[in-house]
Amino acid sequence: MILRTSLIGKSGKFIAGTPKEMDIKQQLLTSGLISAILEFSKSVNQQEIQSIKFQNHTTSFVDLQEFFLIVDLADDIESKAKEQLLKNLQKNAQELLKNRTEEDVSLGEGDLILEEILNGTIPPFFGLKGQSFFKKKISSFTIFHKKIGFETANVRNKKVFAESLAAVIDKGLKGRPPLGPEELLTAFLPHRIKGATYYLTLTKKENKSRVWTLETTYSNSMELFKQKRLLDKRLREMRRKKPKLTINKMLTELREEETPQTKKKFDPEYFSLNFLNKNVKNIERAIFPLVTDAPVLVVGERPAVKIVINTLLIFTQHLLPDVIEWLTTENTIALNITGMAAEKYAVMREEGLIDKHITTINLDEGKVYGKETSSYFNKLYTKVKKISPVVAYAVIGNELEKLTKNAIALNELLLLPREKAQEEFAKLKEENTSEARFAKVKKLACSRNPFLKKYLEHLEKGKQESYFEMF
Repeated sequence: MILRTSLIGKSGKFIAGTPKEMDIKQQLLTSGLISAILEFSKSVNQQEIQSIKFQNHTTSFVDLQEFFLIVDLADDIESKAKEQLLKNLQKNAQELLKNRTEEDVSLGEGDLILEEILNGTIPPFFGLKGQSFFKKKISSFTIFHKKIGFETANVRNKKVFAESLAAVIDKGLKGRPPLGPEELLTAFLPHRIKGATYYLTLTKKENKSRVWTLETTYSNSMELFKQKRLLDKRLREMRRKKPKLTINKMLTELREEETPQTKKKFDPEYFSLNFLNKNVKNIERAIFPLVTDAPVLVVGERPAVKIVINTLLIFTQHLLPDVIEWLTTENTIALNITGMAAEKYAVMREEGLIDKHITTINLDEGKVYGKETSSYFNKLYTKVKKISPVVAYAVIGNELEKLTKNAIALNELLLLPREKAQEEFAKLKEENTSEARFAKVKKLACSRNPFLKKYLEHLEKGKQESYFEMF
């Protein structure tokens, strides 16, 4: 997170600083010292220094023509988040200080400008820009499930990989009834050893399963993880609109399309953790499903609903969120966040269109109704609710990125050799020192693969026999 921020002129003149608790004499001394360091670096190396690394933080110097923005960042911020944060700070500061010189910015005005720089720096979009990255071919094969073991057929190549994948699927489907004619099972499955990541689609009829794999590179694991449920939604829509289309052709269309992207634009004007804190109790019950990619409803008057939804998007930075800001004529809720009037909610509940277990934020009552609660997320929310939006964004984004990387690592275990999987699982559990935190990682991981939960239970028990041994 941001520890300290100072705005100084190129001459070394101190203009503004935060936090205010920092002694003014110390700020003046610091700005003079930094100005001297920058001037020395420029004279000796013919270029200005960009950052200085200290024991537990890094001081970065953002060049603003007539000014420098000096930002002390804690080392627990991921490098990508840090780079993006500094870019956003520079862009916003340049707009606010355009055509200004240090002589015509007073100390009082400098404080306001610095506050505006920090408050207006949250990135305008959550998620990725639309892009198509599925460049590899689509493969398929058949699994015949037996009382003891299984057999594969129609495997054109990669026989060893198909056998490993079939073992995962066969074990996961044992005892499960056939899927309906319109039903599909899908899964996200990264394979570190092969350097690939797969989006699996399969059907099951009696003792026969048909498997299709849509492959991308391993480096795209994070992107595919983010958009997996949107891909599922798109597949369901295709199957409903084009029932005669084969799975192979559907996946071909999916591969050639742009990445499904939420149209929800983040609007800083309607972002307010303070509003959320004042108007909603037990908000951690809503944060839990948002982080673990489950739906949340926001019910109330439209202006308040808009602020709450826009603010809650900060807890979906690790996803490509599916959002409906205001539901009117339609009766289908979004995957992540849906806003609606109390009257609309009552009608949909009466008609059985809303599962009673879905988390609901009732703004008229200022309460969250949900079955999940978490002291872990409550602590995270308490940590950020009274700090500036840009710092809150960075702190939450950093934590969500760590959770997601761990969830991806858990999904990788399915195709690793048993001993290696057991070793990696123990390592991940040790890294997530909080049991509550690790529970969230597991839940997020299992939301991407229907075969993972049983396997993680097996690893949790530390069983020595192979999970995939033939019965």
